[in-house]
Amino acid sequence: MSGTTPEDHEKARRLAESGLRQQQAGDDSAAEKSLDQAMQLDPDAVVEVLHETGADTAPDARDSSADRDVTPPDAFHQKPA
Repeated sequence: MSGTTPEDHEKARRLAESGLRQQQAGDDSAAEKSLDQAMQLDPDAVVEVLHETGADTAPDARDSSADRDVTPPDAFHQKPA
């Protein structure tokens, strides 16, 4: 923690989580306000929440399609051994 009390740390976490929910709901103004308040209380708490939720990862890096098994196209044309 960055010199904050445990209470401030938890409050900052709650504000950051709320801000992310507001952002997902399309309320960017409220989200910005919540995240700004959280950053003022404890920036480390905000970083923790962003990391835990994956919000600190670029959207294309979260693409789960890379997790699927894919058969290469040329495998369809190979004769069995």
